[in-house]
Amino acid sequence: DAAKPGLSLGPYGVHWNRNQTFWDFLPAYHLYISRCSQMLREGKAVADILYLTPEGAPVTFDTPLDAMQGDAHMRDKKGYKFDAVSPRILKMRAEVQDGRIAFPGGTHYRILVLPNVETMTPETLETVTELVKAGATVMGHPPRKSPSLMGYPACDERVQQLSSRLWGEKPQEKREFGKGWILRPSTATDIQLSKTGKRLYPEYALIADVLKNRGIPEDFQSDAPIRYGHRITNDSEIYFVANTADKTMSANCDFRVSQGRPQLWDPVTGQMRDLPQFTHQGGVTSVPMTFAPHQSFFVIFPRQAPAIPAAPAEAPNFPEIKPVATLEGPWQVTFDPERGGPESISFERLQDWTQREELGIRYYSGTAVYRKTFDLPAEHSAGNRTYLDLGTVRDIARVKLNGKDHGIVWCEPWQVDVTDTLRPTGNLLEIEVANCWVNRLAGDQSAPDQNARTLQWKNGLMGGRSYKTGRYTFATVGGKWSLRPAGLLGPVTVRE
Repeated sequence: DAAKPGLSLGPYGVHWNRNQTFWDFLPAYHLYISRCSQMLREGKAVADILYLTPEGAPVTFDTPLDAMQGDAHMRDKKGYKFDAVSPRILKMRAEVQDGRIAFPGGTHYRILVLPNVETMTPETLETVTELVKAGATVMGHPPRKSPSLMGYPACDERVQQLSSRLWGEKPQEKREFGKGWILRPSTATDIQLSKTGKRLYPEYALIADVLKNRGIPEDFQSDAPIRYGHRITNDSEIYFVANTADKTMSANCDFRVSQGRPQLWDPVTGQMRDLPQFTHQGGVTSVPMTFAPHQSFFVIFPRQAPAIPAAPAEAPNFPEIKPVATLEGPWQVTFDPERGGPESISFERLQDWTQREELGIRYYSGTAVYRKTFDLPAEHSAGNRTYLDLGTVRDIARVKLNGKDHGIVWCEPWQVDVTDTLRPTGNLLEIEVANCWVNRLAGDQSAPDQNARTLQWKNGLMGGRSYKTGRYTFATVGGKWSLRPAGLLGPVTVRE
């Protein structure tokens, strides 16, 4: 306990243990992860394009960058999602169902895309030929020889025979074979659109055009930077959608669903509600949505009658919540003296801890409790849902009102529903706020807190040697620490 935060991973991660300042607040985040994990393993993943990896060792998939979107830090697949498959798995498990390449218990794909290489073993080419014959659509150039010396030179002759049979003697852009189609893409350009700087697959736009021309719209589209995932079960379509921007976004989201009334499931709160505003057209359901910065939702399309009450058709999907009062004036704030903070102090206004003159607050890492008593304004309408909005929190908070715990907020929007707890007068508000270790680590680098203690482990940890360390912290990684904004920054408002 004397060595907190203790063992550190530096730039490679954070140890998830009780030595973290925010450990007691993490159940809310863990619940979000649990809900998302449960939903994102339901049913089967939906994807349209299946890329075949080249043969050889090692077997790698060079992701076509023109099939991705977003910045380099967080790239996402475009509207037609894709996966990759090795020739061995294709041969062992692939089959054709209703014109799609299917895997037992897995995803069904609308098109198989071959790599732009001139080699393919006869066994793999035979598998591709049988898939096309059974009804699959395949895009790629005909291979000319085998990459293996097994059966040489007969293996090369077999590849040429199979290629002529599948693609035809003369080049054709589109050729029917059995129940399926073989497509020959236009000559690949030399644009560097892969990690290796080479184009290993036909242009994504060519593949997308094939699907669009068949009346298959993109699985998801939006006029805002929204990332998505899609899974399908026997009774519903499940979409995960998330705002990649650090600002509030209004977005029109198009889902490749032709029927059903959409529902919004919030993985942060667990609440489920109807989305009354939507339109069906051309196999697509359009839903206007509003996202807080980096906010995520599940949009569910049940095939049966909705399990939740339907909202009136004229009701907005995301009702506007307006502030009716701002909690001004002083706050009584208590810190933990064992972490170097004052036991109790009055803040005349909400302020970033790092901007305070008191060193015990500026460099504080841990939990502080803000308390205030307030009355509701005359403008408050008793019949409306009422929310307490914390404005901005650094980094996580627990809200208690009139003795009732309203839970933990750890992301935008920083608000809780307090409709059933509010009183006209004398509301006692308590907000526990925790920040990260970095500020106290920074404080312990400066006098008089630098090298203020000596630590030694009797069990021989760290070689059994003694170490000079900060007055409040010990970490196995060094460096110059910079202060991060901390505390309840506000403004705290009552909204309805």
